[in-house]
Amino acid sequence: MPRIIKGLHESILTAVRTRLLTEDGVPAPMTIRDISDECGIAVGTIYNYFDSKEDMVASVMLEDWKEMCSGLEKKLPKQEREDGIRMVYEGVRDFSKKFGKVWEKNAQHASFPYKGGKHHPQIVAQVSELLKLLPMPATVRQTPYLVEFTAEAILRYASDGVTEYDKVAPALQRLLGRK
Repeated sequence: MPRIIKGLHESILTAVRTRLLTEDGVPAPMTIRDISDECGIAVGTIYNYFDSKEDMVASVMLEDWKEMCSGLEKKLPKQEREDGIRMVYEGVRDFSKKFGKVWEKNAQHASFPYKGGKHHPQIVAQVSELLKLLPMPATVRQTPYLVEFTAEAILRYASDGVTEYDKVAPALQRLLGRK
C-alpha cells in the first residue's frame, strides 16, 4: 500500500496551479516529471494522488470552481436579484477567463475528465442552485426549467469571452422576474 504524505496533495496542486495560471494566461509547459521535481518527490508518487496530468489540471479547476461557488453562496442571499445575477455572471466570466486557455489545451486529451461536456448538466445545476439563493417571484420558482434555462444562458454568454453582462442583463433579469 502506498504511503500517503501529509500535505503533498496540496503541494502538487500548488505546483500545477503556478504552471497553469501564468500572467499571460497561456499555461506553461508541464510534465509529471516537472511537478514531481518541484515537489521533491518521485514521479511514481504523483500517481498515488492523481491518475494523470489531466487529472491534476482538472483538480485545480474543480478546486477553483468550488471556491467561486462557495464565495457566491455566502454573498448571494444578501443581494438584490439584479445584483446577484450580475455576481453569478461575473463569477462564471472570471472563471472562464482564468481557465479558458487551460481548457482549450487539455480538452483534446482523452483522459481529461471534462471532455465532451459530460459534466455540463452538473455545472448547470450548480449555477441554478446559486440563482435560487436570490429573491425571486413565486411564478419564477414554479415555472419548470426557468432557473435552469437562465443558468444555461449565463454559462453560454459569460464564458464566450466577448459578451459583457450589460448586453444580456435585460434578458436575464426578465427571465428571473424583474422588479
